[in-house]
Amino acid sequence: MLNALGNILALIISFAILGIFLYLKIHIGIVLVATSIIMTFISLGPLSVPDIILRTACDGNTIRLVIITSLIMILISIYKETGYIDRLSKSLRKILKKSSLSLMIIPAVLGLLPVAGGALMSAPLVDIEGDRLKLSASEKVFINIWFRHLVFLIYPLSQVLILIATLSGVSIWSIIIRQMPVMIFMLVLGFAISFIRRSELRHDTSHESYLGNKHAYYQLYIELLKTILPIIIPVLISILVELDLSISILVGIIILIILSRPRYIVFKHILKDSKLYLIILAAFGAMLLRNTIIHTGIQNFIASSIIRIHIPFTLLMILLPMILAILTGMTYSSLAISIPILQTISDFTVKEASLAYISAFIGYLGAPTHLCLILSLNYFRSSLFMAYKYLLPANVATLVFAVLLYLVW
Repeated sequence: MLNALGNILALIISFAILGIFLYLKIHIGIVLVATSIIMTFISLGPLSVPDIILRTACDGNTIRLVIITSLIMILISIYKETGYIDRLSKSLRKILKKSSLSLMIIPAVLGLLPVAGGALMSAPLVDIEGDRLKLSASEKVFINIWFRHLVFLIYPLSQVLILIATLSGVSIWSIIIRQMPVMIFMLVLGFAISFIRRSELRHDTSHESYLGNKHAYYQLYIELLKTILPIIIPVLISILVELDLSISILVGIIILIILSRPRYIVFKHILKDSKLYLIILAAFGAMLLRNTIIHTGIQNFIASSIIRIHIPFTLLMILLPMILAILTGMTYSSLAISIPILQTISDFTVKEASLAYISAFIGYLGAPTHLCLILSLNYFRSSLFMAYKYLLPANVATLVFAVLLYLVW
């Protein structure tokens, strides 16, 4: 009983403080670390605070995430410092003709890179194209998050899809087929929220002038290939060769250095930039909060509490994965915990597997512990509350659509 009260108290106080800190626009990395310390202090006592911090710092997943996040940030910084990001944006704009198409396609393509916090890779391009459409910082956050993640609903190499197919004992392709309409709905909805009633700047007509000049036309695509290669190569390597992502991204950095030939001063600027270290702090903070929630037993407490309420199974399938995803900022751990629990209550077909996945996915997208959201907020200098102006209505609409689909199909 005392442990349950401690969990309730820790949850309420720590997340209340998290909300206050976010409202005060304190850096998200500091907020996550402070929230984790407060939660541990209340739930487990002061002696457990250094223990969980040390465990997180020594955890292989944390070290790997910090390394990968740092390498992505270095890759992005070299792109910006050498002007390659502008060249890539310009070539994409000439080929796609519209900034709105670039903003939809770039995050989706880079979303194929299965790395926590990978939204950092598309953020600079979204920033440039967003400026052309005069988008606010919160609108850029929405676009970067929304169009990057919708591909995961049907991506057969997604670890989460593989997990849920394995746990539920259904074909991964049957889940993908069921989730295809949801992905299309999200695509249309994202376009409507981001671009409807927004005047598109007159597109770059220089691409049309290339149509009569084959050499110039080929040069345009060579320029695109040259500037996008350091980003695409890590994606291809991680998918086809299954090489560790840190090595894949390092290969991308080497390719970019060879192509752009940056001066020594570029690396000096990168290492002096506080943004690099704030991103690392945010990545560590996200892992610390996740480990804190796990070690304090708060996620299991919430799961068991929901079951004891005796709510309808369909509602339970929505709430349990969603709440756990919000708390942990991860669909993987949410479904790894919730699916076995749900399977003890009722039969689990492809319909149930898909609805549970989408519920966790929706919770994950808007979770304050979601690393991609954290890093995007940090990069675009937006507040979480302003980003929620776009994310929350879109999430609710998507969930309603998924539930209706579950009921009729």
